[in-house]
Amino acid sequence: MKKITIYGKSYCGYCDAAKRMCETLGAEYDYIDVFASPETETQHKTLVEKYQHYTVPLILADGEFVGGFTELQAAHKAGKLG
Repeated sequence: MKKITIYGKSYCGYCDAAKRMCETLGAEYDYIDVFASPETETQHKTLVEKYQHYTVPLILADGEFVGGFTELQAAHKAGKLG
């Protein structure tokens, strides 16, 4: 299964749902709070600009852009997460 990276905010329900989904699937994942440090905020802003995805969560699978929680669900259902 691909390693998932979730950029999110602590008060985001969709971010929590993405984490729960990864845990349920047994997928390895990293959660990065975009406000944890200036570095993580800059990383997130760079990804927002690159992918034109303005909401959280912003999710990558093995470094490839997936989208948000809905797109993560769709990728799983389509067998694209491995």
